[in-house]
Amino acid sequence: MKMLPAVRALVLTNVLTVAVLPLAAEQPLTPARQALDRLHTAIRQADAQAAQQAYAQLGKDFAGTDTADEASWEYACFLTKRGQFDQAQQLLVSLRQSGRENLWVSQALLGLADVAQRRGDEKAMLAYLEEALQAKPAPKGRNCLVPFDPAQVALPRLAEYYRDKGDYRKAIHYFSRWKPRSFCGTCMQLMERERDQEIALC
Repeated sequence: MKMLPAVRALVLTNVLTVAVLPLAAEQPLTPARQALDRLHTAIRQADAQAAQQAYAQLGKDFAGTDTADEASWEYACFLTKRGQFDQAQQLLVSLRQSGRENLWVSQALLGLADVAQRRGDEKAMLAYLEEALQAKPAPKGRNCLVPFDPAQVALPRLAEYYRDKGDYRKAIHYFSRWKPRSFCGTCMQLMERERDQEIALC
């Protein structure tokens, strides 16, 4: 059974989608936010040259900060979608190795898993997802009380992989460990219902 599209969207809401989210209205237009907005705009418009220039400027002006990490994550997502896997992987590996603790670094392993999957490298994809199970949760931002937990994204992906391979024992193992989290009670109930249904069908 394939996971429902709506549920998958909820589970993966932070993976490869952050780059196209609009800026929150209440955020002050600091130089950092303005620079990120230029990157967002270029990505939304699929303007590769403008995106590259905006990213390069961000890296120069905000090196070693959360702003630069956010830019690296978003630009890596953009490159992944364009099939520029080597460049995307390089950015994501740098994020992963930075040692900083923020949302963007926490997502790096999931981004690397996505790159590996798109390349058809199942072994690397599984290794990154398994590593993500040990990653620390990170705050999403001041307006979100539910932290981003890489493990809770990796678990259903691993479960689906083994389910599709016919290894139902492993699929149940990962589905059972998945604890959906959301500030939206209805969304969380939907994900929990889908998880329980998957376990019953395995």
